[in-house]
Amino acid sequence: KRVVRALGDHGRYPKLIPIICGGLKILTIGVMERAEASESPKSKEDYNVLSNVSTKILPSLFKLVETLNQTSSPSKKSPGGDDEMEVDTSSSKEVQAREQQSTQLVEAVTDSIGQLARICPREFLQNLFKKVVQRLLQATTEVAESSDDRNSQNSTALRVSSLLGLGQALVASGSLDDPSLSLLYRAIRPLVRTDEHDPRVQKRAYKVLAEMCERHKDFVTSSERLGDLIELLVDSIVTCQVAARHMRVKCMTHVIEGMDSENAAHMAVIPKVMGEVLLCLKDSNAKTREAAYQLLLAMAVARDDMTDYFKIILAALGAQTTHMRSAAVMALSRLIFEYAREDETVQELLPSLMQTVAVLFDDSSREVTKSVIGFVRVSIAAMTPSQLEPLLPTVVGGIMKYGKAKDRFRAKIKIILKKLVRTYGYDAVAPLVPEKDARLMTHMRKLSERAARRKEAGVQDGRSVANGDFEDMMESDEDDSDDGRTFMTGVTGFTKMTATSGKCTKMDQSIKGKSVESGARSAMTGR
Repeated sequence: KRVVRALGDHGRYPKLIPIICGGLKILTIGVMERAEASESPKSKEDYNVLSNVSTKILPSLFKLVETLNQTSSPSKKSPGGDDEMEVDTSSSKEVQAREQQSTQLVEAVTDSIGQLARICPREFLQNLFKKVVQRLLQATTEVAESSDDRNSQNSTALRVSSLLGLGQALVASGSLDDPSLSLLYRAIRPLVRTDEHDPRVQKRAYKVLAEMCERHKDFVTSSERLGDLIELLVDSIVTCQVAARHMRVKCMTHVIEGMDSENAAHMAVIPKVMGEVLLCLKDSNAKTREAAYQLLLAMAVARDDMTDYFKIILAALGAQTTHMRSAAVMALSRLIFEYAREDETVQELLPSLMQTVAVLFDDSSREVTKSVIGFVRVSIAAMTPSQLEPLLPTVVGGIMKYGKAKDRFRAKIKIILKKLVRTYGYDAVAPLVPEKDARLMTHMRKLSERAARRKEAGVQDGRSVANGDFEDMMESDEDDSDDGRTFMTGVTGFTKMTATSGKCTKMDQSIKGKSVESGARSAMTGR
């Protein structure tokens, strides 16, 4: 009773909510672990007591979630003048802070709901779940009817989001049976398929679907459900909103993992969604990009034919937009990075892939240039010397033809050239470099000789950048040939030392000299 009373008095003591919910979560986990570990009467008694108490606490937690979501909704604005606009502007930070606090409290409450649902009596939980779904359907209907009233639509959308959050918590508990999951799936299908609702509603609907795919794989991958889910995801490509993209990609990953590589209908889905997956590789959200890479690898496993899979991606190299061409090159780079050393088929495809991507050496887009240079760097690290040697003129000539853009990628180009020089020697690489860039090769030779002398003398400074990570190989501008000690500025041609060395740069020395000289002149003027 005291716990329920404290939850009902959240307005006066909001800081008690995460403490109470965290305690309920820990208590539930501990009781369940003790009940599973031992069959003593004490553990069974604790389990039964908490199970009975959960029937009183869960309704209060459900009501609390709805109340918190209504509290976080922005207040209605009445028509006024400029003074009211100034007040709204000044209080925007307070509104954002209140919304953030309410969001954190809702997450704490839903986590405790998910744990208590695992220990709650099954019949009570099913009745509670049916009420949630019934209210969800009613709220969804109200959203469609209140399309003209913005304030009413916003409050109703918040209510739908809170109900979806409750459904997600119950799905995460693993206590729902297949009929309940089927009922919830039918309730969220319209929210996933259309973009007429608030972006928060679609994002939360995708969260529920992703939780369903992760926690109940048998339900999702069943023959009667998988086909319908595939159709839903394919048909909703156009209506997916930006906020829901991350969860959508996670749903697609779970669905792809449940596909049968021998089923032609399942394999026909991969080309349909490949364009969306490639564009997600360039998304501004880091979580969406990483989820898209995982989906790309999952589709490779499901396809079970790397040659055919590479052909699907290579088709995107002929896209009209530079964004899609760059994304296709990044996808090829990741697949080579993951499979070239383990899959003989991918290893054999490397020369032909290099020749195909070499067509983009003439592309003037900086976005494509960056992706192509990253592809070359990953590929030459995976190819054998015998595979790469016939392609040396194409590779060296391609990376040296970028003109003004070459200064922006000078560090990466140097890394590629150093790798080639280590493998084939200066005499094989230098003639392939244009005459206007011969000074670069001379500079690299001097650095190599200097590093060799320092190594013989036992002098080591600086640090090396390990190329064991895909992001490092695509983005890093340092190499381990000269321990990352030197690089060209690209503007003045000065050689600068990195922060790992205790020596200052020539530019820094000149700046210090000028500052000393200017200080002396000011002192003379003062006298």
